Amino acid sequence: MTKQEIIKLTLQQVEYRRYSTPEGIEANDEMVIAELNKRLPEVEIKTCEDFKYLNVECCDTCHTLYPHYEMHLESLPDTSMAWICCKVRSAVLGLKEPSEEEIQRFLGGKIRESEG
Repeated sequence: MTKQEIIKLTLQQVEYRRYSTPEGIEANDEMVIAELNKRLPEVEIKTCEDFKYLNVECCDTCHTLYPHYEMHLESLPDTSMAWICCKVRSAVLGLKEPSEEEIQRFLGGKIRESEG
């Protein structure tokens, strides 16, 4: 996909369109477009769709809430670029998802003791 195709798709998927006023949509669209223009290069970019063979369900949060901030732009080993959500990114890069304990430790919270 090109940068412009990704911007168009993002604007179709973004959550605020479901509940905003026309003025709100216009203001948010301007912000999203500006951010994506800054973040995305002018090259062919792979998207989550290109990685369907990994059988990973996309992250709804990345795609719909704040995609202009939550999606990841990755340089791949084959030198191509990818605009992908956190779940697809983990699969593509071979990252493991953190456990609840790791998340709690990272956030400085108390780890729940297992019941039983």
